[in-house]
Amino acid sequence: METFIVEKDNPELKDSILIEGLPGVGLVGKIAVDYLISELKAKKFADLYSPYMPHQALIKGKSELELIKNEFYYYKGKKDMIFLAGEAQAVDIFGHYEIASKVLDYVEKYDVKSIFTLGGFATKEAGDRVFGAVTDPEMVKEYDNLGITFMKDGSIVGAAGLLLGIGKLRGIKGTCLLGECPGYLVSPKAAKAVLKVVTEIFGIRISFKKLDERVKKTEEFLKNIKRLEGTEEEKIKEDYIG
Repeated sequence: METFIVEKDNPELKDSILIEGLPGVGLVGKIAVDYLISELKAKKFADLYSPYMPHQALIKGKSELELIKNEFYYYKGKKDMIFLAGEAQAVDIFGHYEIASKVLDYVEKYDVKSIFTLGGFATKEAGDRVFGAVTDPEMVKEYDNLGITFMKDGSIVGAAGLLLGIGKLRGIKGTCLLGECPGYLVSPKAAKAVLKVVTEIFGIRISFKKLDERVKKTEEFLKNIKRLEGTEEEKIKEDYIG
């Protein structure tokens, strides 16, 4: 078996934009792209399967079993968009390069002119900043008023980095947007910060109501965890004799 794509539709797209959001730090990219797909009612048109995905099948719905895959959705608006979503990324280095190359081979036939990859950036502060990187320094000027903190060094691993790096070799410009998050927990708050930048760039109007509800639940969960940790610390102090 090799990496292959099963096409379900053949949409007519022009000057399109690829937006990737696969599982990664804080699931930020996945939450963001899944939310865009839902709010924009984007249509699925292809699935990607690969032996470099985790070696398991998922059980869904009425005991239906499926291989792990990545999915392509399209949306026709002011800008034609292709969303790359999915349940996992490749499990090894060769697989990451293989899948990223296969994705680009496929979307190039849909006239992709630029790539945006979304993800999380783990920090101790876990605030609401959005970090960025671009394939051409001149592109930074395009985002002057969006409050993006552009990184001067470091690295971006997985699909978020390779799609841009390989895309650059093919003459496709690219931007990476990373939402600040704790890293060890799912972060819808960081996903919202990234989405606010994305919707501003493309002039997209969506409701954040459902995402705000998820942010609220996550923050309540974190408060409960901290309260329990504090209670446990107090108990340890009370039990300590010496």
